[in-house]
Amino acid sequence: MTATGGGRRVRPAIERMTGFDAGFLYMETPSVHMHTLKIAILEADEALSYDAFQAGILVCQGLWSQS
Repeated sequence: MTATGGGRRVRPAIERMTGFDAGFLYMETPSVHMHTLKIAILEADEALSYDAFQAGILVCQGLWSQS
């Protein structure tokens, strides 16, 4: 992070990639894909509505983007 004139810290638009991530990037080719697909099967009940599920995903997504 870098400091601005007001002493406030902001995230740079571009961040240096870790060596681990760079390794996966360089190993990926048009015929060897390094991305993965995740599937979850959930058994819903009264406590888990679609709106509650979506709100939980959005909270987690915000936490992931901050790390």
